Amino acid sequence: MFAFVLVFVGFAVSVIMLFWQLQEVKQQLQAISSRAQNKPQVMEANEEIPLDLSAYATLSDITLLEERLAKQIVENNQTESSLVTTQTVVQEEDNTPQVTYIQIPGEFSTTSLNWVDVSGSDVYIDKYNDYGDSATISWEAFIHTEHGNGETHVRLYDVTHNIGVDRSEISSNSSVTKLVLSQSLPLWKGNNLYRIQVKSQSGFSSYFDSGRIKVSQ
Repeated sequence: MFAFVLVFVGFAVSVIMLFWQLQEVKQQLQAISSRAQNKPQVMEANEEIPLDLSAYATLSDITLLEERLAKQIVENNQTESSLVTTQTVVQEEDNTPQVTYIQIPGEFSTTSLNWVDVSGSDVYIDKYNDYGDSATISWEAFIHTEHGNGETHVRLYDVTHNIGVDRSEISSNSSVTKLVLSQSLPLWKGNNLYRIQVKSQSGFSSYFDSGRIKVSQ
């Protein structure tokens, strides 16, 4: 944009200078014409009137100035057009990760002190084939405890390998539903079956309201 302003200012100065040169030439021609009209017409036969035109511009000079002015306008238009067409738009790369959610239904409760399966929560995940080795998987759940007595614990269970998923256990002692997030999960390779499990710490009702698995790519 700054280069465009410089070109425009340079062009404007050139045009103004050429315009004033043209005006001076016209004034000189008008002066010659005025002198010729006011000079006495009495002269001898075959007498030449000495007239020094070396200080005045000729018609060819005017034509040359007009051609230069026209050429300058054309060159400026070409330069301006070139500046416009060669401008580069730089866009910042969007590095925001793509996030996919796998919804898990809830409305489940238990008073058991041991892990209990949440029916209808099964989901198959093949991290490496479906999302790639660089994908990050975690999960989150809305949970609460009856009257806030004790804690509600929930986790992901790997049914395929019969083990609880490392770092998947989360908990809350809130009496109202609360969103709790897990750490990144080190899922095993393969198309494995996962299930939600819930247990109560105190024997009061523990509620799993809903949850979802989060995949960031």
